[in-house]
Amino acid sequence: MNYPAKGRHVLTMSATVATAIGVAALLLAATSLAAAPAPAAAQSPTATPTRSLSTCVARPTKELWPPVVGLGATVDVRLTVSFRGCPGYVGPLHVVLVLDGSGSMASGGEEQLKKAARDLIDKLNMKDNPANEVGVVSFNSAAKVLCQLTNRASQALGCVDRVGASGGSCIDCGIKAGLGVMNRGRTNAADRDTIREVMIIVADGDNTSGCGPAMAAAGQTKGQQIILFTICAGPSCDAACFRAVASAPSHHFDVAPAGLWETFGRIHAEIIVQPLREVVVTDTLGADMLLVPGSASAPGAAVTDGRSVVWRLANAPTMPTELQLTLRVPNVAGTYPTNASAVGTFVDALGATGAFTFPLPTVRVDPNAPPPVPWPTATPIGAGLRPTATPAPGIGDAAPCPRLMNRLPRAAIDAALADPTRVGGWGVPCRVGQPVGPMNPLRRWLDLRNANLPWHPVFNGVVFKCGCG
Repeated sequence: MNYPAKGRHVLTMSATVATAIGVAALLLAATSLAAAPAPAAAQSPTATPTRSLSTCVARPTKELWPPVVGLGATVDVRLTVSFRGCPGYVGPLHVVLVLDGSGSMASGGEEQLKKAARDLIDKLNMKDNPANEVGVVSFNSAAKVLCQLTNRASQALGCVDRVGASGGSCIDCGIKAGLGVMNRGRTNAADRDTIREVMIIVADGDNTSGCGPAMAAAGQTKGQQIILFTICAGPSCDAACFRAVASAPSHHFDVAPAGLWETFGRIHAEIIVQPLREVVVTDTLGADMLLVPGSASAPGAAVTDGRSVVWRLANAPTMPTELQLTLRVPNVAGTYPTNASAVGTFVDALGATGAFTFPLPTVRVDPNAPPPVPWPTATPIGAGLRPTATPAPGIGDAAPCPRLMNRLPRAAIDAALADPTRVGGWGVPCRVGQPVGPMNPLRRWLDLRNANLPWHPVFNGVVFKCGCG
């Protein structure tokens, strides 16, 4: 290549200068090497940056049953943890409602279901969140798509109003139709890889063709990473089947029709936050306890060395997650702690970390212990709440918090439930001074006045609260 004379001069000067600089650099480097000490055999690795503290707040509880057992008997231990204040979900949210439109819903469940679904649509605030969309499917003897995924709240609300109450109950038909709605919405979306997809299935009875077809349809749905919530809204619903259909045990609910509003609210609170990347719970047994082989259960696999159990859960929900194990108590009478320690750690969706500690219950070993009975069945979620204002709850609406069962005599619980009007908090709105309604129910859950202290009939008795958190 030909350069003008000026260019050749500049290049020649640059080369000369570069050569001089290079020689100087070599001399300096040689001098430095001669003066520097020999390098260490190995250098310390760079410290890993400290993770930030998560905004998630863990709420651990630990219960056992029965609280009094015979010599050498077994006791069941249940650990439950839920989370509040976790990072919110900011991506597109697609929700398909698969709603029971069979004839059995005509007895009152139809209107309760519609009110709960309308409230969920309102809470999704689609006007201010253009990426949020709702689709509606109704099923009876067959399934009908009432509307595809839409960001128009008025359209989704209108579709909910069209859910009827006649015919049989083909739940698997509804799941398949809901999957079709989800697939169509995913295909039409520009940012399909960021969509969080949720299907909510509500039924008040069994699937006409049995659990197998419902399980198959649910398996296909979950295989596409769609989150499945199931709600049994009546006593004739196959709860065991619906629990298996759901994405996780915590994603299934057994409720009376009047509890649908509260349940939809809990599902909304879950789907607008991100799951935790990981939750690890380590339970170390008490010195006198023996783990019953194969008794450790959880949504994920449990690892045990015989003296401790470790559960490692990925993509854990913020809803309550239950972990269980069964212990064999000693052959000597006395009161024993079931565990030496029970702790947990977690990593939230943003990579921030946190830790929590479970309480340590004790079991009384007594040669005169009463015969064992099954673990008390908790009152279905929302069984007594009403989505409309009521002057006062009925006595049948009162329910004990599960943790009471091993913290005070059963007679004291029964007495409070038999005449709740004599217990503080009964009939009082959750938010005093405001009208009773869907957002302000009456207190109905029996609990200790201070849940962190032992029961005492005078100094720490029972009161009715808004919940068992």
